[in-house]
Amino acid sequence: MEWYWIVSFVAVGLGAGLLSGLLGISGGVIAVPSLLFIFRAAGLPPEHLMHLAVATSLSSMTFNSFSSMMAHHKRGGVVWDACLKMLPGLVLGSMLGATVAGFLPSGFLEVFFGFFECVLGLYFLRAFKQKTDNHPLPSFFILFGAAFLISGFATILGIGGGLLIAPLMVFVGFQMKKAVGTAAASSFVVCLIGAISYLVLGLKSGAEIPDAIGYIQFPAFLSIVLTAPFAAILGAHLTHVMPVMLVRRIFGLALIFAGLLVIL
Repeated sequence: MEWYWIVSFVAVGLGAGLLSGLLGISGGVIAVPSLLFIFRAAGLPPEHLMHLAVATSLSSMTFNSFSSMMAHHKRGGVVWDACLKMLPGLVLGSMLGATVAGFLPSGFLEVFFGFFECVLGLYFLRAFKQKTDNHPLPSFFILFGAAFLISGFATILGIGGGLLIAPLMVFVGFQMKKAVGTAAASSFVVCLIGAISYLVLGLKSGAEIPDAIGYIQFPAFLSIVLTAPFAAILGAHLTHVMPVMLVRRIFGLALIFAGLLVIL
């Protein structure tokens, strides 16, 4: 693969890493549409483009999400009780989501991904009343069910669970900073299980894709893994010093931009 593609992968890693730390997401919100554009320009098989982008995003963001999770943990931003209640649902949902995605055409996934990001972006641009941290933690069954549905949906789109877990945590009463930290921990689980599932599915498909292992495009994976974690640490620091509404607006604008990029 030519050097300029590697440079573009490094840029994706830096952008995805910064947003991962800043917003508690896996970085797939930026990585998936960016990789989709690059893979298409590089002439990779069109019938596998979205599967490649999703699988490569999830696998590379596994390391990025771990770095973001630990950075938020050091600042007391992860509610581990909630994470433990969600863990079984995150694992099972991620496995099911990857399996379903293997049967869906790339074109459908692209449009679905873009539409979803635009809708969620509009939600985060709305003004909201900051809640206090005096909240009862939802029951195991509620968090398990929500995590199962969210992780399955997120794995299909390659976005990790963070950008869906964060609004859920805000809804149940978490402050934004703790919602972001808890979402970062959830994203790590979704990315890890989803990446393994897509790797197995790609190997079983028998598709011959240049520089790929299963559905994971190795040069892109390596470039993002080596750059994103450093940017994630910076992003996590900015989360704890920036105003909450500014973080929400950055999140919303990033989602809308990425969604339109995919649809158009």
